[in-house]
Amino acid sequence: MSKSKKRIVWIDLAKAFGIIAVVIGHALEVHGAMFHFFYWWHVPIFFVVSGFFIKPVIDNQWWPFFKKRIKPLLASYFAAGIFLVTLSHFVNHQSMEYTLKYYIKLLLGGRYLNLYLSIFWFINVLILATIATTIVITYVKSRDAKLGIMMVSLLLGASYKKQPHIFGLKYTPWDFDVTLFAIFFMLFGYLFFPQIKEWITHTWLIIGLGAFTLFLLWEQHLKLFNFGFFLKSHQIHAKPLSPSLYSTVIPIVVILVVFGVSRWLSFAPTWVYKPLDVLGQHTLFVMYMHKAVLDISFKMGINSLILRIIIAIVVPLLISLIYVKWIKPIWHKPVKAAS
Repeated sequence: MSKSKKRIVWIDLAKAFGIIAVVIGHALEVHGAMFHFFYWWHVPIFFVVSGFFIKPVIDNQWWPFFKKRIKPLLASYFAAGIFLVTLSHFVNHQSMEYTLKYYIKLLLGGRYLNLYLSIFWFINVLILATIATTIVITYVKSRDAKLGIMMVSLLLGASYKKQPHIFGLKYTPWDFDVTLFAIFFMLFGYLFFPQIKEWITHTWLIIGLGAFTLFLLWEQHLKLFNFGFFLKSHQIHAKPLSPSLYSTVIPIVVILVVFGVSRWLSFAPTWVYKPLDVLGQHTLFVMYMHKAVLDISFKMGINSLILRIIIAIVVPLLISLIYVKWIKPIWHKPVKAAS
Protein backbone atom coordinates (compact mmCIF):
# COMPACT_ATOMS: atom_id res chain seq x y z
CA MET A 1 0.00 0.00 0.00
CA SER A 2 1.34 3.42 -0.92
CA LYS A 3 2.20 5.95 1.73
CA SER A 4 -0.60 8.17 0.48
CA LYS A 5 -3.15 5.59 1.58
CA LYS A 6 -3.90 5.19 5.26
CA ARG A 7 -3.17 1.69 6.50
CA ILE A 8 -5.71 -0.16 8.62
CA VAL A 9 -3.87 -0.90 11.85
CA TRP A 10 -5.88 -3.94 12.95
CA ILE A 11 -5.23 -5.64 9.61
CA ASP A 12 -1.47 -5.14 9.94
CA LEU A 13 -1.65 -6.46 13.50
CA ALA A 14 -3.59 -9.51 12.31
CA LYS A 15 -0.94 -10.14 9.64
CA ALA A 16 1.73 -9.87 12.33
CA PHE A 17 -0.03 -12.50 14.43
CA GLY A 18 -0.34 -14.63 11.30
CA ILE A 19 3.37 -14.54 10.45
CA ILE A 20 4.33 -15.21 14.07
CA ALA A 21 2.07 -18.29 13.94
CA VAL A 22 3.74 -19.40 10.69
CA VAL A 23 7.20 -19.17 12.26
CA ILE A 24 6.11 -20.95 15.44
CA GLY A 25 4.40 -23.67 13.42
CA HIS A 26 7.61 -24.34 11.49
CA ALA A 27 9.75 -24.20 14.63
CA LEU A 28 7.73 -26.55 16.84
CA GLU A 29 9.26 -29.99 17.17
CA VAL A 30 6.30 -31.58 18.97
CA HIS A 31 3.24 -31.85 16.71
CA GLY A 32 0.58 -31.63 19.38
CA ALA A 33 -2.62 -29.63 19.75
CA MET A 34 -0.89 -26.22 19.55
CA PHE A 35 0.87 -27.25 16.36
CA HIS A 36 -2.46 -28.17 14.77
CA PHE A 37 -4.02 -24.97 16.09
CA PHE A 38 -1.55 -22.74 14.24
CA TYR A 39 -2.13 -24.64 11.00
CA TRP A 40 -5.89 -24.11 11.29
CA TRP A 41 -5.53 -20.42 10.45
CA HIS A 42 -1.98 -19.08 9.98
CA VAL A 43 -1.94 -19.30 6.17
CA PRO A 44 -5.70 -18.90 5.50
CA ILE A 45 -5.64 -15.51 7.26
CA PHE A 46 -3.30 -14.16 4.57
CA PHE A 47 -5.67 -15.31 1.83
CA VAL A 48 -8.61 -13.63 3.60
CA VAL A 49 -6.67 -10.36 3.97
CA SER A 50 -5.69 -10.54 0.29
CA GLY A 51 -9.39 -10.78 -0.50
CA PHE A 52 -10.00 -7.51 1.37
CA PHE A 53 -8.00 -5.58 -1.20
CA ILE A 54 -8.64 -7.47 -4.42
CA LYS A 55 -10.52 -5.55 -7.13
CA PRO A 56 -12.21 -6.44 -10.41
CA VAL A 57 -10.41 -5.54 -13.61
CA ILE A 58 -12.03 -2.59 -15.39
CA ASP A 59 -12.37 -2.50 -19.19
CA ASN A 60 -10.31 -5.67 -19.58
CA GLN A 61 -7.13 -3.91 -18.44
CA TRP A 62 -5.44 -7.18 -17.56
CA TRP A 63 -1.89 -6.15 -18.38
CA PRO A 64 -1.84 -3.38 -15.73
CA PHE A 65 -3.29 -5.92 -13.29
CA PHE A 66 -0.48 -8.39 -14.00
CA LYS A 67 2.15 -5.66 -13.75
CA LYS A 68 0.83 -4.41 -10.41
CA ARG A 69 -0.33 -7.58 -8.64
CA ILE A 70 1.43 -10.57 -10.23
CA LYS A 71 4.80 -9.40 -11.56
CA PRO A 72 6.13 -8.24 -8.14
CA LEU A 73 5.19 -11.60 -6.57
CA LEU A 74 6.86 -13.53 -9.39
CA ALA A 75 9.98 -11.39 -9.18
CA SER A 76 10.26 -11.80 -5.40
CA TYR A 77 9.55 -15.55 -5.67
CA PHE A 78 12.42 -16.23 -8.07
CA ALA A 79 14.82 -13.72 -6.50
CA ALA A 80 14.29 -15.08 -2.98
CA GLY A 81 14.26 -18.65 -4.25
CA ILE A 82 17.58 -18.38 -6.11
CA PHE A 83 19.17 -16.65 -3.11
CA LEU A 84 17.98 -19.29 -0.62
CA VAL A 85 18.92 -22.25 -2.82
CA THR A 86 22.40 -20.74 -3.14
CA LEU A 87 22.59 -20.07 0.60
CA SER A 88 21.53 -23.65 1.37
CA HIS A 89 24.23 -24.95 -0.99
CA PHE A 90 26.96 -23.39 1.15
CA VAL A 91 25.36 -23.76 4.60
CA ASN A 92 24.39 -27.41 4.15
CA HIS A 93 27.35 -28.38 1.91
CA GLN A 94 25.12 -29.66 -0.86
CA SER A 95 26.48 -30.93 -4.16
CA MET A 96 26.39 -28.75 -7.25
CA GLU A 97 24.17 -31.31 -8.97
CA TYR A 98 21.65 -31.13 -6.11
CA THR A 99 21.68 -27.33 -6.16
CA LEU A 100 21.21 -27.09 -9.92
CA LYS A 101 18.25 -29.46 -9.73
CA TYR A 102 16.77 -27.34 -6.96
CA TYR A 103 16.99 -24.22 -9.14
CA ILE A 104 14.85 -26.11 -11.68
CA LYS A 105 12.43 -27.15 -8.93
CA LEU A 106 11.59 -23.46 -8.50
CA LEU A 107 9.67 -23.77 -11.77
CA LEU A 108 7.63 -26.68 -10.38
CA GLY A 109 7.10 -25.07 -6.97
CA GLY A 110 4.59 -26.47 -4.49
CA ARG A 111 5.61 -29.66 -2.65
CA TYR A 112 8.78 -29.91 -4.71
CA LEU A 113 10.23 -27.18 -2.50
CA ASN A 114 11.37 -28.00 1.03
CA LEU A 115 14.07 -27.00 3.50
CA TYR A 116 14.58 -23.23 3.22
CA LEU A 117 11.89 -23.00 0.53
CA SER A 118 9.16 -25.05 2.18
CA ILE A 119 6.81 -22.05 2.51
CA PHE A 120 7.21 -20.99 -1.11
CA TRP A 121 4.14 -22.97 -2.07
CA PHE A 122 2.18 -20.14 -0.46
CA ILE A 123 3.42 -17.67 -3.09
CA ASN A 124 2.54 -20.11 -5.89
CA VAL A 125 -1.00 -20.50 -4.59
CA LEU A 126 -1.34 -16.78 -3.79
CA ILE A 127 -0.51 -15.91 -7.41
CA LEU A 128 -2.89 -18.49 -8.87
CA ALA A 129 -5.70 -17.64 -6.45
CA THR A 130 -5.31 -13.91 -7.05
CA ILE A 131 -5.70 -14.45 -10.79
CA ALA A 132 -8.63 -16.86 -10.41
CA THR A 133 -10.46 -14.74 -7.85
CA THR A 134 -9.97 -11.58 -9.91
CA ILE A 135 -11.49 -13.37 -12.92
CA VAL A 136 -14.49 -14.40 -10.80
CA ILE A 137 -15.19 -10.94 -9.38
CA THR A 138 -14.63 -9.32 -12.79
CA TYR A 139 -16.98 -11.45 -14.86
CA VAL A 140 -19.46 -12.87 -12.34
CA LYS A 141 -21.75 -10.01 -11.38
CA SER A 142 -24.21 -11.74 -9.05
CA ARG A 143 -23.21 -11.87 -5.38
CA ASP A 144 -25.13 -15.13 -4.98
CA ALA A 145 -23.18 -16.64 -7.87
CA LYS A 146 -19.91 -15.54 -6.27
CA LEU A 147 -21.03 -17.16 -3.01
CA GLY A 148 -21.82 -20.32 -4.91
CA ILE A 149 -18.39 -20.37 -6.54
CA MET A 150 -16.82 -19.75 -3.13
CA MET A 151 -18.54 -22.77 -1.56
CA VAL A 152 -18.11 -25.07 -4.57
CA SER A 153 -14.42 -24.23 -4.58
CA LEU A 154 -14.04 -25.34 -0.97
CA LEU A 155 -16.19 -28.45 -1.40
CA LEU A 156 -14.10 -29.53 -4.40
CA GLY A 157 -10.88 -28.87 -2.51
CA ALA A 158 -12.02 -30.95 0.46
CA SER A 159 -13.55 -33.74 -1.61
CA TYR A 160 -10.37 -35.79 -2.04
CA LYS A 161 -7.45 -36.73 0.21
CA LYS A 162 -4.40 -36.95 -2.05
CA GLN A 163 -3.07 -34.45 -4.56
CA PRO A 164 -3.72 -35.54 -8.17
CA HIS A 165 -0.79 -36.65 -10.32
CA ILE A 166 -0.48 -34.52 -13.45
CA PHE A 167 1.49 -35.81 -16.46
CA GLY A 168 3.06 -38.46 -14.27
CA LEU A 169 4.63 -35.91 -11.92
CA LYS A 170 5.02 -36.88 -8.28
CA TYR A 171 3.36 -33.70 -7.01
CA THR A 172 0.96 -31.14 -8.43
CA PRO A 173 3.03 -28.25 -9.89
CA TRP A 174 2.64 -25.02 -7.92
CA ASP A 175 0.18 -26.82 -5.62
CA PHE A 176 -2.46 -25.49 -7.99
CA ASP A 177 -5.17 -27.77 -6.61
CA VAL A 178 -4.72 -26.04 -3.22
CA THR A 179 -5.84 -22.89 -5.06
CA LEU A 180 -9.39 -24.17 -4.56
CA PHE A 181 -9.08 -23.51 -0.81
CA ALA A 182 -7.35 -20.18 -1.37
CA ILE A 183 -10.17 -19.01 -3.68
CA PHE A 184 -12.67 -19.80 -0.91
CA PHE A 185 -10.78 -17.69 1.65
CA MET A 186 -10.10 -14.85 -0.81
CA LEU A 187 -13.73 -14.64 -1.87
CA PHE A 188 -14.75 -14.74 1.77
CA GLY A 189 -12.51 -11.74 2.46
CA TYR A 190 -13.74 -9.92 -0.65
CA LEU A 191 -17.46 -10.55 -0.13
CA PHE A 192 -17.62 -10.18 3.65
CA PHE A 193 -15.13 -7.40 4.38
CA PRO A 194 -17.89 -4.92 5.39
CA GLN A 195 -19.53 -7.54 7.61
CA ILE A 196 -16.20 -8.56 9.15
CA LYS A 197 -15.52 -4.95 10.11
CA GLU A 198 -18.92 -4.94 11.82
CA TRP A 199 -18.64 -8.37 13.46
CA ILE A 200 -15.33 -7.65 15.17
CA THR A 201 -16.84 -4.61 16.91
CA HIS A 202 -19.12 -6.93 18.92
CA THR A 203 -17.08 -7.78 22.02
CA TRP A 204 -19.25 -10.64 23.19
CA LEU A 205 -19.19 -12.27 19.75
CA ILE A 206 -15.38 -12.29 19.73
CA ILE A 207 -15.28 -13.54 23.33
CA GLY A 208 -17.73 -16.32 22.43
CA LEU A 209 -15.76 -17.34 19.35
CA GLY A 210 -12.57 -17.20 21.42
CA ALA A 211 -14.09 -19.50 24.04
CA PHE A 212 -15.21 -21.87 21.27
CA THR A 213 -11.65 -21.87 19.88
CA LEU A 214 -10.20 -22.70 23.31
CA PHE A 215 -12.75 -25.49 23.67
CA LEU A 216 -11.69 -26.98 20.31
CA LEU A 217 -8.03 -26.66 21.27
CA TRP A 218 -8.65 -28.49 24.55
CA GLU A 219 -10.66 -31.21 22.79
CA GLN A 220 -7.82 -31.59 20.28
CA HIS A 221 -5.40 -31.95 23.18
CA LEU A 222 -7.58 -34.67 24.72
CA LYS A 223 -7.84 -36.37 21.30
CA LEU A 224 -11.64 -36.17 21.48
CA PHE A 225 -11.57 -34.00 18.38
CA ASN A 226 -9.16 -34.06 15.47
CA PHE A 227 -8.70 -31.41 12.80
CA GLY A 228 -5.49 -31.27 10.79
CA PHE A 229 -5.44 -28.63 8.06
CA PHE A 230 -2.19 -28.90 6.10
CA LEU A 231 -2.76 -27.09 2.84
CA LYS A 232 0.64 -27.59 1.20
CA SER A 233 0.37 -31.38 1.26
CA HIS A 234 -3.43 -31.35 0.97
CA GLN A 235 -3.73 -33.43 4.14
CA ILE A 236 -6.99 -32.74 5.96
CA HIS A 237 -7.83 -34.84 8.98
CA ALA A 238 -11.33 -34.32 10.33
CA LYS A 239 -13.08 -36.35 13.01
CA PRO A 240 -15.85 -36.89 13.92
CA LEU A 241 -17.47 -34.72 11.21
CA SER A 242 -16.62 -33.96 7.58
CA PRO A 243 -13.49 -32.19 6.26
CA SER A 244 -15.69 -29.72 4.35
CA LEU A 245 -17.47 -28.56 7.50
CA TYR A 246 -14.31 -28.20 9.55
CA SER A 247 -12.43 -26.49 6.70
CA THR A 248 -15.26 -23.96 6.37
CA VAL A 249 -16.00 -23.17 10.00
CA ILE A 250 -12.86 -23.56 12.10
CA PRO A 251 -10.37 -21.39 10.14
CA ILE A 252 -12.97 -18.63 9.79
CA VAL A 253 -13.82 -18.73 13.51
CA VAL A 254 -10.18 -18.46 14.58
CA ILE A 255 -9.44 -15.77 11.99
CA LEU A 256 -12.35 -13.67 13.28
CA VAL A 257 -10.96 -14.02 16.81
CA VAL A 258 -7.54 -12.85 15.59
CA PHE A 259 -9.17 -9.90 13.81
CA GLY A 260 -11.13 -9.03 16.94
CA VAL A 261 -8.09 -9.19 19.21
CA SER A 262 -6.13 -7.13 16.68
CA ARG A 263 -8.84 -4.48 16.68
CA TRP A 264 -8.82 -4.31 20.49
CA LEU A 265 -5.05 -3.98 20.47
CA SER A 266 -5.25 -1.13 17.94
CA PHE A 267 -6.93 1.02 20.62
CA ALA A 268 -3.96 0.67 22.97
CA PRO A 269 -1.23 3.36 23.13
CA THR A 270 0.82 3.29 19.93
CA TRP A 271 4.00 2.15 21.71
CA VAL A 272 2.19 -1.02 22.83
CA TYR A 273 1.36 -2.32 19.36
CA LYS A 274 3.89 -0.48 17.17
CA PRO A 275 6.39 -3.39 16.87
CA LEU A 276 3.59 -5.70 15.71
CA ASP A 277 2.26 -3.00 13.39
CA VAL A 278 5.68 -2.71 11.73
CA LEU A 279 5.99 -6.50 11.50
CA GLY A 280 2.58 -6.69 9.84
CA GLN A 281 3.82 -4.41 7.06
CA HIS A 282 6.81 -6.67 6.30
CA THR A 283 5.37 -10.17 6.47
CA LEU A 284 6.44 -11.27 2.97
CA PHE A 285 10.16 -11.03 3.72
CA VAL A 286 9.72 -12.89 7.00
CA MET A 287 7.68 -15.51 5.12
CA TYR A 288 10.54 -16.04 2.68
CA MET A 289 13.45 -16.00 5.13
CA HIS A 290 12.35 -17.52 8.43
CA LYS A 291 13.06 -21.17 7.59
CA ALA A 292 16.65 -20.39 6.67
CA VAL A 293 17.15 -18.30 9.82
CA LEU A 294 15.67 -21.06 12.00
CA ASP A 295 18.06 -23.59 10.52
CA ILE A 296 21.17 -21.39 10.64
CA SER A 297 20.51 -20.28 14.22
CA PHE A 298 20.20 -23.94 15.25
CA LYS A 299 23.49 -24.77 13.50
CA MET A 300 25.07 -21.89 15.41
CA GLY A 301 24.24 -23.68 18.65
CA ILE A 302 21.15 -21.71 19.68
CA ASN A 303 19.08 -24.44 21.27
CA SER A 304 16.40 -22.27 22.88
CA LEU A 305 13.24 -22.66 20.79
CA ILE A 306 11.87 -19.30 21.91
CA LEU A 307 15.11 -17.50 21.07
CA ARG A 308 15.29 -19.10 17.62
CA ILE A 309 11.68 -18.06 16.93
CA ILE A 310 12.47 -14.47 17.94
CA ILE A 311 15.59 -14.43 15.76
CA ALA A 312 13.67 -15.92 12.81
CA ILE A 313 11.19 -13.03 13.05
CA VAL A 314 13.50 -10.14 13.94
CA VAL A 315 16.39 -10.78 11.51
CA PRO A 316 14.23 -10.92 8.32
CA LEU A 317 12.24 -7.93 9.61
CA LEU A 318 15.40 -5.84 10.05
CA ILE A 319 16.65 -6.82 6.58
CA SER A 320 13.27 -5.89 5.09
CA LEU A 321 13.32 -2.50 6.86
CA ILE A 322 16.83 -1.82 5.53
CA TYR A 323 15.76 -2.81 2.02
CA VAL A 324 12.66 -0.59 2.05
CA LYS A 325 14.44 2.42 3.56
CA TRP A 326 17.77 2.45 1.75
CA ILE A 327 18.05 -0.13 -1.05
CA LYS A 328 14.64 0.00 -2.76
CA PRO A 329 14.72 3.83 -3.26
CA ILE A 330 18.04 3.49 -5.09
CA TRP A 331 16.91 0.63 -7.33
CA HIS A 332 13.61 2.31 -8.13
CA LYS A 333 14.96 5.83 -8.45
CA PRO A 334 13.30 7.43 -11.51
CA VAL A 335 15.63 8.21 -14.41
CA LYS A 336 15.66 11.90 -15.34
CA ALA A 337 15.07 12.69 -18.95
CA ALA A 338 17.94 14.33 -20.79
CA SER A 339 17.55 18.08 -21.15
